[in-house]
Amino acid sequence: MTTCYLLKMGIIIIRLVFLYFPCISLKEFEKEFESWNYGGAKAKCKIMAEKKYSDKKGPQPESTRQQVIGQTVKVGNVRVTVVAGDIAKQRANVIVNITNTEANLSRGFASRSLLNVGGTEIQKDLRATYPFGMTYGEIAVTCGRQLTCDLLLHGCLDRWQGDNPKGSSDSLHNLIHQCLVIADEYNCPKIAFPVIGTGYLGYPRLKVAEDMFHAINFFEATNVKEVKIVVYPKDLNSVKAFQTEVGQWQSDLSVNERPSLSRREKFGYVGNIRTYIIRGNIASEKVDMIVNITTNTLDLHIGGRVAISLLNAADSGLTKELDQLYPNGIGENELAITNGHGLKCKHVIHGYLTRWHLNEPHKNVKALKNFMRNCLRVAEKYRCESIAFPTIGIGYLGYPVNIVAMEMMKSVKECSLKHVKEVRFVVYPKAHRVIQVFEEELAKSLSKKGENKDCTIS
Repeated sequence: MTTCYLLKMGIIIIRLVFLYFPCISLKEFEKEFESWNYGGAKAKCKIMAEKKYSDKKGPQPESTRQQVIGQTVKVGNVRVTVVAGDIAKQRANVIVNITNTEANLSRGFASRSLLNVGGTEIQKDLRATYPFGMTYGEIAVTCGRQLTCDLLLHGCLDRWQGDNPKGSSDSLHNLIHQCLVIADEYNCPKIAFPVIGTGYLGYPRLKVAEDMFHAINFFEATNVKEVKIVVYPKDLNSVKAFQTEVGQWQSDLSVNERPSLSRREKFGYVGNIRTYIIRGNIASEKVDMIVNITTNTLDLHIGGRVAISLLNAADSGLTKELDQLYPNGIGENELAITNGHGLKCKHVIHGYLTRWHLNEPHKNVKALKNFMRNCLRVAEKYRCESIAFPTIGIGYLGYPVNIVAMEMMKSVKECSLKHVKEVRFVVYPKAHRVIQVFEEELAKSLSKKGENKDCTIS
């Protein structure tokens, strides 16, 4: 009698368990039951890769019925495809969703679509993981339930801040980076993102397209091999924005090779500063401040490639202001400050360095360090958020590129900046050796955000 009763109770309990865990098969139950974290921040409802999508009831998602926007391109070390379709109908190991602080999936087109296709259990899972809501920047991990994915990542993102676009851009970058890290940790080769923030959060579409590709490019993937970005087909402005961004990454190379484009860039955090290595023309950079290396007479016509580039891009007011404010030129440790005068910047710093001396290289290194720090001091004084440097001294001045890259990166890393949030090192696109050295130095200098610095600039 007792045995029969226990058997019946056991059957009831197992049925209740499988009602609550519809994504886990009988064979997988014991393994998944042991790994379930009831009270933790991340639910470990990780569907096995070998699960059969055909076992699901109802019509199957038609993920193949979608328009591919451009061709698949290599971004960093992953393959990226942009498609026009429904995020809820994508086949991937991980699907990303953007939610709010209330963790309410009924708000937002993508969230509602995931809820409709995946079932209300998704909302219950999220509530169980974050019963008191989420804070901006957090990522919740839940089971995919009836979706054709293993995991759902719910990222909490604040609205676009028009008065602080850099902060919003950083938040978007960090969220994408965290999602990629989690996917990599779970050994998931495929991840699908929606177009993030362009709905009620108000993120500019062109900016989102650019930032999503930049964040993927920065991520060093081990297990993640493919990224799919899913654009809502009726959002024609987003379709157009991503067509433009994909076009910049496309080339005549095969999909297994990285495109070589004049405007490609790498970035990472050096100290607390978002630091870029950019292949391009510094005169085209849209920043608060641009740095120029010229002669002590401030004659831009003979000041080298950077000076001539600025001279050609700016209007006549640039040279007139230099002549008016600095009629006698400047010394080695002095800086001349002018307005942008038609450039895509507010201010230009004009500085002067002597040629590299083989017999006294320590003097040149000291001068380079002082120049970098003085430029950063000026940027802080003018409350600039972004500043662009050329590769200082490696042209006609004869500075060794490895020393220049090391000292410029070190100056950013060692100094604590209150106002400056972004530093760009702009390299001539055909200077392949210089690009390689600067990218290698950036990789060495990468640090966790918030690392303590040795030097404070005020």
